[in-house]
Amino acid sequence: MERTTYRDGWWPAGAMKHPAWLLAVVLLAVNDHVLKGSGMLPG
Repeated sequence: MERTTYRDGWWPAGAMKHPAWLLAVVLLAVNDHVLKGSGMLPG
């Protein structure tokens, strides 16, 4: 198995630009707003 280093162009912060990560953040925000904003959950 090859090991990827930062010099190879891979950077952990680059994962935040991936559409799946962005979708997960949006889903989390909407879920939090809907559940807590509706009073269904305390907090």
